[in-house]
Amino acid sequence: MLNETMYAYGAASSKIREIFAYGCERKAQIGPENVFDFSLGNPSIPAPDAVRASIERSLAELSPEELHGYTPAPGLPAARAAVAASLNRRFDTAYEASDVFMTVGAAASIAAYYLVSSKRFAPDSLRYHTLNASSCILLALACASTGAWPSFLTNAIFIGVGFTMIWRVRDRLARRLLQVVRFFDVRRFLHRRQHVARAQ
Repeated sequence: MLNETMYAYGAASSKIREIFAYGCERKAQIGPENVFDFSLGNPSIPAPDAVRASIERSLAELSPEELHGYTPAPGLPAARAAVAASLNRRFDTAYEASDVFMTVGAAASIAAYYLVSSKRFAPDSLRYHTLNASSCILLALACASTGAWPSFLTNAIFIGVGFTMIWRVRDRLARRLLQVVRFFDVRRFLHRRQHVARAQ
């Protein structure tokens, strides 16, 4: 049975695609060389030969799991090691694969880089994970308001991951705080015993 509501969401046109369609019409009217299309981000120049060779090599050599499977959150270990090696070769640095975190999207990369590099947030801090979860909540609300339910579901998953990490970090911080409290309680107890011994 066809879900009419979901069909309506899929059939509805978006502004970005309307702009793309208009660009196609203008290309037919005045020539593609006279239209600069910044709508969908389609490539306007061919990819370098190295990209084509890498894709063909991956199709021929990698297993289906490696080729189509999900990567770890920080990125493929081999890719992170390659980026670290490239940085070290070009800039005489000493990065390791663990120093590289692969991301998609300039805004997230810039924000994460700034906050971690300026030592305002630690990568495993409560503030860092709270910021990520809050951002996903705002994105989920924006997606819900426009009916972008697949994106809403994706952000909902990230919200769950974010709150899981918040709970783990919070639990770890609570254990550390308890250790500090116990340490000072022990010192206070020892100090009290020494004071009583001297009085005797």
